[in-house]
Amino acid sequence: MAEKDNTEYKNALMEMAGELAANPLIKPVIDQLIYDFIRSPECRKAFGEYAKRKITDKLGL
Repeated sequence: MAEKDNTEYKNALMEMAGELAANPLIKPVIDQLIYDFIRSPECRKAFGEYAKRKITDKLGL
């Protein structure tokens, strides 16, 4: 897939995701999933490890 096609594909997916998230029937479900995901201890630990890894990679440590 050419880079231009890849960019267009990503843009189309992001636009579709935005439309789904704005849907009044789907938005509460997405909000609850995000809330549950953020509140879980496993998620907090995994995100902390991910953030630490990204920061050290950016700093070259």
